[in-house]
Amino acid sequence: MRDRKRSIPGQSDTLQAVVIALLVSGLLTGILIIQNTRPARLEFLFWSATLPLAAVILLAAATGGILGFSVAYIRQRQLRRSAQAPLEPRRSEAEE
Repeated sequence: MRDRKRSIPGQSDTLQAVVIALLVSGLLTGILIIQNTRPARLEFLFWSATLPLAAVILLAAATGGILGFSVAYIRQRQLRRSAQAPLEPRRSEAEE
């Protein structure tokens, strides 16, 4: 029998839920994009363009996904670094 890596209880359930949520949100975003193909004027600071509304929706969804991933990645790195840092001994109130 092969040795399997020990997993955290509930980890596979959480991963499965995340994958399902991503698939559903991707499907709904795809439906929204397909139904909105008329032109839309996009203005940002000094820049403006006329694009299909589907492109604007896709751009907004991609930007949100990238920002969300970036925040989660940075937070996870911070947590890992703090978990690897040596613990300082606690000072009691009497020592102060």
